[in-house]
Amino acid sequence: MNIEPGTVLYWEKFANPNIGKEIKNVYMIYLGCDDLANYTIFTYCHRFTTQVHHSNLIIEFKQAEYHEIFSEDCYLNFSERVYEIPLEYIHNHKEQIKLLGKLKKDDLYKILKCVNKSKYYKPKTKIAVRDSFSKINITLK
Repeated sequence: MNIEPGTVLYWEKFANPNIGKEIKNVYMIYLGCDDLANYTIFTYCHRFTTQVHHSNLIIEFKQAEYHEIFSEDCYLNFSERVYEIPLEYIHNHKEQIKLLGKLKKDDLYKILKCVNKSKYYKPKTKIAVRDSFSKINITLK
């Protein structure tokens, strides 16, 4: 499964909930992956939410603007954790994952800025995401 950074995924029965134990369907954005061949390669995804929280690290996505991807308004809250998922796990669950489309370039810049500011991203994760975004010509200015 070849996924480009900035692609929105719909993952049916995602078994790694943010809170609690409820397995549910989630929208996630694919942020990229490690560029190491000798280790377990991790992919980095961030989950969308429909709940508004007060934070300066939130990006809103209007359903009217992204009607082909989202059925309602949603948010990325970078005051929440990133999902570090082994690439092999994604390949083993690809029948549960639908690629819905890619976000606009302006929104990808906003996402990269939030990742860079977020305390919930480890330095190595920030580097992997920045490197992945640079491959699609999205860099911090």
